[in-house]
Amino acid sequence: DHRPPYSVQDLSAIRVPALFVWCREDEITPLKWGEEFAAAVPGARLSVLNGCGHFPNLEKPNDFNQAVLEFLRQLKK
Repeated sequence: DHRPPYSVQDLSAIRVPALFVWCREDEITPLKWGEEFAAAVPGARLSVLNGCGHFPNLEKPNDFNQAVLEFLRQLKK
């Protein structure tokens, strides 16, 4: 990706529950970005899906939906 990743300062300003769903084999936005993004957002979660590239909702829709549902369930507790 030719764009620079979001800064820690930008991300640390997020104050709502956040879930980052990332594909382990993403060659456009590397997993390292997802790890850094999730670490910068207070209380954020990172769900990493194996066997997909850049579009987890299209490539692994069941896994993507499960990650989102689990995240939402945790918010209800």
